[in-house]
Amino acid sequence: MAAHSVTDLRIKDPVHGSRVTILSVDGGGVRGIIPAVILSYLEAKLQEIDGPNARLADYFDVIAGTSTGGLVSAMLAAPDDQHYPPRPLFDAKSIVDFYMDKCPSIFPPRYVVKDNQSLDAKLSDICIATSAAPTYLPSYKFKNTGKEFNLVDGGVAANNPTFVAITEVVKEISKRNPALSNFEATDYSPFLVLSLGTGSCSSDGYYDAGEASKWGSWQWIIHGGQGCPLIDCFSQASVDMVDYHISVLFDSHDSGYNYLRIDYDKLTKEEGQMDLATQENLKNLKDVGDKLLTLPVSRKNLDTGKLEPFGDQTNKQALDSFAKALSREKKARNDSFLKK
Repeated sequence: MAAHSVTDLRIKDPVHGSRVTILSVDGGGVRGIIPAVILSYLEAKLQEIDGPNARLADYFDVIAGTSTGGLVSAMLAAPDDQHYPPRPLFDAKSIVDFYMDKCPSIFPPRYVVKDNQSLDAKLSDICIATSAAPTYLPSYKFKNTGKEFNLVDGGVAANNPTFVAITEVVKEISKRNPALSNFEATDYSPFLVLSLGTGSCSSDGYYDAGEASKWGSWQWIIHGGQGCPLIDCFSQASVDMVDYHISVLFDSHDSGYNYLRIDYDKLTKEEGQMDLATQENLKNLKDVGDKLLTLPVSRKNLDTGKLEPFGDQTNKQALDSFAKALSREKKARNDSFLKK
């Protein structure tokens, strides 16, 4: 087991290494417990390799999240001001415990949020805004340095924020950011990306087309107390298209194995609801996360709408390999930094 100083634990800029590391977490309300379980496993694996103080924020250049994924990302990256240099306030296992304990308060069927306007963009403002899913939670307004923001859940545009995260890195490369000066904006092969979904219902038929053809506007917004079909359709379509485009993009650069997408498409109707925060459902979702670790790495087939095995590894084995790659990159950056 390796030993490191606190200073060594913090990730150095990509310019000192050969990869850009990205973590992306989808939106999905209470289903955020599924990627939280996956992240808890990955962090535990990194701790096996690099010691008990290792945290996910020590290994990723970019951590992106939408809606509930934004909450997970914020918890992973939020600093503990009681330590210097600052360390992450939460470990990944704490996020699983947080969801189990606090989801009934955060994601009830109806939730009232008070405006908390500030001249500074507080983390609380960002978290509330990114999880303000229409029909589930109210839209959110706040001010930052005099500019007013009126926001809803990021899942309306990018429920899977992986492409947004990659695009932001490419923009920084194009602007010749010194931290990324050894990368080309048109070359995606150095990118190492972990993208985590929050699950979806079985494609065997969450909604029946014959039944849906008779719906009016109200039924498309609220359907029998089982979520919002309109938002479900748009969100899942966005998630699938992002996964498809990134898969093709990485494959075209002969780096398909640098992109690891972990998701599940066999949730029950109850498990698929964004705001069903009963202890029974939360336990079921945690069990889904544990089960997902044992399943084969999969990619979405857009012709069938179903996940299909990709390669010969389980998600757990792929995460083990991913952890080793993250550790190697971090150590290489440290060595390069010390030589300069």
